[in-house]
Amino acid sequence: MPNKAFIAYAAYCLGFLSLCALAAGLGLEELWMILGAIAGFLGTAYLIYVAKRTKN
Repeated sequence: MPNKAFIAYAAYCLGFLSLCALAAGLGLEELWMILGAIAGFLGTAYLIYVAKRTKN
């Protein structure tokens, strides 16, 4: 598996888990889950940026 595909796969998995955390945080009214989900979305955006700039 090329590096680009691995980083993209990790980014999409992190995005999906962040979406689940956001849904749970909104449903349970837990602020720390919502903040963690926002941080996860920022990490996802950064990993997608890195994957696009990776050569292979």
